[in-house]
Amino acid sequence: MSLETDLLSIEDGRLVYNEQKKKSFDFKHKIRKAYKDGIYLRDAYNKSEKFVQARQEDWDGFDGKLAKAVTFSYGQMLKEYLEHPSTEYEQDYPEFRDFRLYLSESEMNSLRWNKEKMMRTVKDKKKLQ
Repeated sequence: MSLETDLLSIEDGRLVYNEQKKKSFDFKHKIRKAYKDGIYLRDAYNKSEKFVQARQEDWDGFDGKLAKAVTFSYGQMLKEYLEHPSTEYEQDYPEFRDFRLYLSESEMNSLRWNKEKMMRTVKDKKKLQ
């Protein structure tokens, strides 16, 4: 990599300075410099406007908020299992296999993905066989 060939180029017989390549070079240089040691890296984060140092009060309710954000309904998990059947789901929810064998997706939808209702329907279908 040559600085002259990256920043300067010849177009139509004229020497042209490329501002974008200059900015790219400066940015890469700042990144190399920032990751050179931990102290400079910490200072770079402290100076950055994109990173705000969190206070303890910000973290107090974090676990509860995270749990609410990643909570999946029983119906959502069952739909995921129907699209991508796996033994991991069957280990945690053994009834999923029976639901897939005895009920169609439209039947599950009409039962509103309710576990108890679907289990009763599967039980009834098993008796008929």
